[in-house]
Parts: sequence; structure tokens; C-alpha cells
Amino acid sequence: MQEYTIEKIVNMEHKDRNIFLSRNLKNSFGVSYSSVGNDTVLSEYGLCRADPENPIQNRTIEWYDENVLSPMIKNGKISDGSNSPFDDRKMRYHRGKFYGSTAIDPREICIFEFGHSHFLEYKEKRNRTKEETERLTKMGIERFNDPYAFFPRNPGVTGIIKTNDKRIIIGQRNVQPDKYDGLLQGAAGHLEFRQDPKDIILRDDLYRELNEETGVSKNQVTNLEFLGLFSDPSVGGDDLDFCYLVDVDLPSNYFSEGGWKEIVPEKQREHSQFFAIHNYNDLKELLNSGKFENREFDIVFSTCGPLEQLVYKDFK
Repeated sequence: MQEYTIEKIVNMEHKDRNIFLSRNLKNSFGVSYSSVGNDTVLSEYGLCRADPENPIQNRTIEWYDENVLSPMIKNGKISDGSNSPFDDRKMRYHRGKFYGSTAIDPREICIFEFGHSHFLEYKEKRNRTKEETERLTKMGIERFNDPYAFFPRNPGVTGIIKTNDKRIIIGQRNVQPDKYDGLLQGAAGHLEFRQDPKDIILRDDLYRELNEETGVSKNQVTNLEFLGLFSDPSVGGDDLDFCYLVDVDLPSNYFSEGGWKEIVPEKQREHSQFFAIHNYNDLKELLNSGKFENREFDIVFSTCGPLEQLVYKDFK
């Protein structure tokens, strides 16, 4: 299985104690992360990546848009979607903050800060050596007390589907060329670009990916539960997803017997097939050995992480 790291956010009540964003670790800190699935998740302005060649360069969104994105769009290096099917601009995850409930405000609030980035920055990690990743990480700690300062960290969302007959659905990825081709993965994709980071609503990106990849509509989702924020240590945490358990009002055979293919156009499909995990023992066997239905699989980090958060009662 691919390794994963559970991301931390700053506990604004005890800033010396960062909080792991993971379903199964929440009780260690006496806080609940139900807020990550509802309206008390807020998105705010964060910083763009630092330039390794000029670390003192401005990192605000306004400066980055004017001096990086706009010139690249103008000279045709990237597109804003106005002259192509794709918008090459991306969001950058900067950091998260957690505010516990108070007498004045009983809500528990997570605030995620985002800057701007673009597709060519995202592609850099594919060719970056381990040594370069370690160098940038060390430089980020030394200059900003942030190991990720020099990474674009373009975040995505991943949905692990739970059907109305209590099965967990995962798919085999089929996108070439892609390092994840053939691996098991939930419905996943990058956050859409928003000019104003305050417009980011994680669940809306999740609904979009679910519909595009499985044909599941928003009104067929009966519940969302946050499972964690996971990153890929093999690239220094430069790849990360907000991951959810998604209860849907559909039976497992809609996925396992190919009913989704009647809704999702062939050219849009990112999975060759979907599998239904019937019970907790089968899940543990898959996670421990990679074996499922007499076959061996690898699992994408952002699917392996949330699957590890599932427990016996999730199948009941």
C-alpha cells in the first residue's frame, strides 16, 4: 500500500499542540471534526508557494496573480479556461486552523487557508528527486518554519462511498499516462480554481467528483463524514486530499455490476471498474496484504488513508 501522512492543523486554543486531522485520532484531543463536513468549515486567504530562487519574494495572492499567473496566461504557457477546455490555475493549500466551541459561539470551526498555483507547478513533483524534495523541505523549515513553503500543495478531495446495503466501494483507476493507473482509488480530483479562496466549499468539489466519476448526484448522498486530510510522504507532502465517507442511497450492485457506466460517458470515466467490500474482515485483508477477490492491488495514498479510518460498525 502507498504510505500516507495524516496532516495536522493549528489548535488556536493551544498553539503548542497541533491537531491531527483524522477521524480515529480525534478523541485523543477531545475534539470533534464533524464541523469539517458542514457549514462551520471556512476557507480564507492563504499564501502561495515561496520561490526557491528568491525566498523573500511576495507570496500574497494578489502579487502572484499579477506577476505569475497573468503573464503565463498571456504568453500561452497556461490557460484560464477561456480558450481551452481546461483551467490550468489551481488552488494551493497553505494551512488549517481549529477553533473549539465557546460560550459565545458553540460551534467548532475549521478554517483552511488557500493560495493560488498552476498546473506546471503541480507537475514539478513528478520529476523532483528525493534529494531535491529533502532540500526544499529543510529550506522551508529554516526560512519559514514551514516544511511545505516551497511546494505548490495542490489539494484534492476523495470520496469513499458507502452504499445503502452497507458496502464500501472503491474503483480501479484507468487514466493513462498516470502514476496511479491500475491502483485502487475512490472518487477523487483536484479542487476547482476559485479567484476568491473564500468561495471554496469542500463538499461542493466532492459532489462534483462523485457525479463526474460515478454518476451519483448530490440528492443521492445521504450523509458526509470527514475521514481525514492525508498527504503523500514520497513527494514530501506535496500531494494531499480532503477525504470523506459518503453515504449514498444506492445499492452496491450499481457500482460493482456496472450500472454507473450507463450514466458516466466513456470518455469521462477514470475507473475501469468498481468493487464492493462486503465486510470489515475483507477490508483488513486488503489493507494488510493488498489482496481482494483473489487479486493483488496497490492503493493510492489518499484512498488507503481514509480506508484505514473505517471500523467494524461502518459495515453495520
